[in-house]
Amino acid sequence: MAVKQTTEAKNAVDGKAGAGAWGAVLVVASVLLASEARLFVAEDVGRLLSFALAAFAETGYAWPQDTRVALRDLRSDVAWASSSAATA
Repeated sequence: MAVKQTTEAKNAVDGKAGAGAWGAVLVVASVLLASEARLFVAEDVGRLLSFALAAFAETGYAWPQDTRVALRDLRSDVAWASSSAATA
């Protein structure tokens, strides 16, 4: 797999000052899986607003160079939100 090293990552690895000098890591593999479900509670209320609930689930990871890809490294997050939006 060919990997292009960015200037920021190269500067961080070389120890030079720069945007990535805080310790950037060259990433060679990454995965992100996401799912979302929405439930509209009230649509077109007064022909002005809609209200909804949403649930989100994500899992993913970015593996640095010279690290073996392993599913046990995946990190996950689940959240919910409520929203309102103006209808056109």
